[in-house]
Amino acid sequence: MTAHRINVIFRTAIVAELVLIATTWRLWLCAAEFPVVPLFGIFLQIPLMLVRLVSLTFVAALLVAAFTGRGKRLMPGRRISAVSLLLAGLAVCCNQHCLQPWHWLFMLTMSFRMILSNDDVLNVLRRLLPCIYVFAAVSRFGPNIDSGMSRSVVTVLLESADLTHLTASEETMFWACLLSTMLELSAGLLLWISRTQSVGRGLAVAMHLILITALGPWGLNQHPAVIIWNAFLALWVIFLFPVPFMHQKSPSASVTAAAGLCITWSTLALFGVTDSWTGWQLYSPRPETLHLRIHSAAAAELPASVAPFVSDSTPLDEWHTVRLDRWSLAAAGVPIYPQARFQLAVAGRLIRDMDSSQHVRIGLNVPDPIRWWRRTTVSLSGKPAIKEATQTCRLNATAR
Repeated sequence: MTAHRINVIFRTAIVAELVLIATTWRLWLCAAEFPVVPLFGIFLQIPLMLVRLVSLTFVAALLVAAFTGRGKRLMPGRRISAVSLLLAGLAVCCNQHCLQPWHWLFMLTMSFRMILSNDDVLNVLRRLLPCIYVFAAVSRFGPNIDSGMSRSVVTVLLESADLTHLTASEETMFWACLLSTMLELSAGLLLWISRTQSVGRGLAVAMHLILITALGPWGLNQHPAVIIWNAFLALWVIFLFPVPFMHQKSPSASVTAAAGLCITWSTLALFGVTDSWTGWQLYSPRPETLHLRIHSAAAAELPASVAPFVSDSTPLDEWHTVRLDRWSLAAAGVPIYPQARFQLAVAGRLIRDMDSSQHVRIGLNVPDPIRWWRRTTVSLSGKPAIKEATQTCRLNATAR
């Protein structure tokens, strides 16, 4: 029974990865005008055709993994899993924009497949999945808990329940956003505890169904990848935490170590040591954000594909705001990677060919390293200052 369940769990993950790549194919094939930013500087020299070949080979490996042994109800072999993991990592090295949360989850899943037994990998995934809910919720706590996507989702839900008048009350919106965050945190904590997993299972599945309703075409009309991601997580909750629940053995040393790694990595993300999305900071106000502004005299020098995402200037202000986040969604079909180094690389690529070095300003809004709920804004003026900022990043901050 365990082998069959593991088979279903892994094949669901592989199929979800294939579908998500298909819906965001412009990102993986570098078909958009959005800048490509390798994770390491050495990958800047790799021809673009080779980057595309990596993605295509990755898709081919996923197809082999999805269909190999399917009739015998056997999970994908370690060799094809290793090849898939290697290519998944290479795709990120070639373009760190590919490190979307769902791709990170796939990489973790395949990594555990390589080093753990069937029973152990099942136990680790039962500890990994709740991390998504716990750390996504924890990263939202702070003065801006009622902002961003949380507020948008709550607004849609209230409007669908004919309670639109409640959205005008800031106090009501604050408590509604706090409640939704607490429910997500509770789902993760309940799934971590054996005796409460059935309650956590129901809460998590209900939460995903609500999100699909709020984020779908009948709500906020988000990109299809968002709907697929939520549907996949709901299925994984059902498969990983069956009813009636199967008795769990005491975790082995390998399970404890792997689960500890997942929790430690996500905790470090709260303090900026590891990347935000790899710490499951989803729909969170915590990650770094970059605000790019271009002077009217240089606005015409921006690429034509960026023009729809440049704000109009006001009579008393000759500076335009460039919405890099909206450009990412429109061009690559994915949210912009929420790290300062990546956004600096994208901004640097946009302004690289500008005649004047002083017609650009950047406001980099970053959380405090320790008290992450407190934020400061670093102002950069001119191309030399922006280039200097990219050189302080630990990983590559230069676009191809």
